[in-house]
Amino acid sequence: MNKITLNYIGILFLVVIASCLIHEFGHYMTGVFLGNDMGMNLNRAYPVDGSYAASWHYPVVVSAGPVITMLQGIVALVLMYVFGPAKWLYGFLIEPVTLRIWPYLVSPLMSQDEAIVSDHLGMSPWILPIFVWLLLGALAWWGSKKMKVSLKFAFLTILLILVIFQIVLRSNNLVVSLINN
Repeated sequence: MNKITLNYIGILFLVVIASCLIHEFGHYMTGVFLGNDMGMNLNRAYPVDGSYAASWHYPVVVSAGPVITMLQGIVALVLMYVFGPAKWLYGFLIEPVTLRIWPYLVSPLMSQDEAIVSDHLGMSPWILPIFVWLLLGALAWWGSKKMKVSLKFAFLTILLILVIFQIVLRSNNLVVSLINN
């Protein structure tokens, strides 16, 4: 269970792509539900005409991505306890915490979903990010204990997710730029 194989790397590629879709689909469906004409790719969901039908839609749509990402982590952990340890479930559990923390290390604070929602609620922009990190971190910790993964395996999984995410993100951006030109 603690071995990094080509099969596992392939699984992580699929997990990262699926997780990006799940997160952005949360934004997208919330926007559509609120009556906005929405577009979406692997890294962004947005109102097609550039603005939301009502100003209050923006923080609601922004909050939907992290909410669905937290649900992804919860569902992955529950499935791990119901059906037993599985590497693909571990990917769906550790990917959310990795990709909710990483952007804060490499991007401006106020470009991240949780910080935007915190600000709209009149709180410090760090309140919701820290809450999400703690929740997802706890889920990943419980799942790691359930799977009996080594620290080395967990660390390598996180590094692989970060590398794969960069490949997926760059590929997405290339495709979007080709379509828009």
